Amino acid sequence: MLREKGLYVSTTAGVSMYPMLRDRRDTIMIRPVEGRLKKYDVPLYRRGEAYVLHRIVKVLPDSYVICGDNCFKKEYGIREEQILGVLDRLLSEVPVYELCCDISHEAVKVSFEALTGTKIKE
Repeated sequence: MLREKGLYVSTTAGVSMYPMLRDRRDTIMIRPVEGRLKKYDVPLYRRGEAYVLHRIVKVLPDSYVICGDNCFKKEYGIREEQILGVLDRLLSEVPVYELCCDISHEAVKVSFEALTGTKIKE
């Protein structure tokens, strides 16, 4: 979805980025990476089968050192090819509704863009 639409929106799970991200309460918006990431960026990356959202604490020539805000152990050797996107926006206390009706893609798109101020690429 991130590659297709240029944006991925989800809630978070876990406490590794607390207090910035709260378990199943905050909504994140991830965008594709454009160029080299910087110290303090928060990339979404793959660690084996898991998807992880942690902060870059050091940029090395060929990799990154990354650590969750609520963690002590740093992860070394995170490479560009593991990174799927970067945190673009955090939406706290966004209500989540289950849609139980037949609603068009266009209606969802217009509503999302109005709520977030973010345009979805088609």
